[in-house]
Amino acid sequence: MENIKPAIENIAEDLKEYVETSITLYKHQATQKGAEVASAAIINLLIAFFIGSALLFGSIACSLYLSELLGHSYAGFLIMTGFYALLGFVIVLTKDKWLKNRLVDGFIKSIYKDQHENKN
Repeated sequence: MENIKPAIENIAEDLKEYVETSITLYKHQATQKGAEVASAAIINLLIAFFIGSALLFGSIACSLYLSELLGHSYAGFLIMTGFYALLGFVIVLTKDKWLKNRLVDGFIKSIYKDQHENKN
């Protein structure tokens, strides 16, 4: 009976160390995953900024060109406004079918990417 008590204390001590180590590991994994998600968000924002800038200046150039062709300084801008309004309307109508699901799937895949890679 006396030999069992030290063994149980050793097991309890080992279990406590295991739990503390596991908690530390999960904290590090959560920190790493948070950093990966944040860096991906920043990269995607930069990409969106540059693509948005290119679209903006391209749209202005296209509007000026159309205005010159049509002979009215406002006509090209109205055409481009109508084009973007139509595009926005189509996106609003179809967002639940394709846009939302792709964004959610991409976000979930980025979160669980490491777990999937570790299994293979």
